[in-house]
Amino acid sequence: MSALRIKKTTAADLVTDRLKELVLSGKWAIDEKLPSEASLAELFGVNRLTVRIALQRLNALGVLETRDGEGTFVRRFNFGAHMKTLTDFLMTPELMASIGEYRIVLEGECVRLAAGRTTEADFECLEKLFEVFRATVDEYEPGMDPEAKDALFERTLDCTLDIHGEICRLSGNPLLAYAFEIAREPIRRYMRETAKNRLDDVDEAGRSPWVELHSEVIEAMKAKDPDRARACLELIIFAKTAEEAKRR
Repeated sequence: MSALRIKKTTAADLVTDRLKELVLSGKWAIDEKLPSEASLAELFGVNRLTVRIALQRLNALGVLETRDGEGTFVRRFNFGAHMKTLTDFLMTPELMASIGEYRIVLEGECVRLAAGRTTEADFECLEKLFEVFRATVDEYEPGMDPEAKDALFERTLDCTLDIHGEICRLSGNPLLAYAFEIAREPIRRYMRETAKNRLDDVDEAGRSPWVELHSEVIEAMKAKDPDRARACLELIIFAKTAEEAKRR
């Protein structure tokens, strides 16, 4: 019977929801200063403490920013920053071990859907992202300064994430694309572990097989071959070396 109990809504809950609605509706623009606590209290018919609690909640969510001596301002919401903080708190070896499975379930289905739903015009953004990825990987030189190599590796991770995020967007299902963005930071950390040797992993001609695999995913999508696209994506996610990718 406890599940049937009506949850009590406090005045602070109501003010928080109303302030959030006003921000999302564009009532106040990014970096615009909100009215004072006293003015908001009068507007909503509550006391200043209630308004202060609501403002603190929205500060914690990253929707607002209270600056000492200046007031409260609308903040540009940074979803990635919040996910990074959350990942710092929640990441465990068990969670890390489950990310590969999460990726193939999510991205594997996204690439299958995208292969069946996209037209030639839909690939413009994906191809641009791929070319940035290829150019970034091409900057690698054997024996380069370790610090420069680490920085380059981090950039390749960002490029790869952009490609995979775009593939999820091309699935045509916004919830699947959102599911990728929610897990973007954990996926990045997974990739940092599984792909840490990929810059050095080149063929006899100095080409990166990982770049080629991404190219094959895109070509399979264009050819409306969802099974091939998913198979190539699986190699990208799970294979630790180019030789392993060839054996699978």
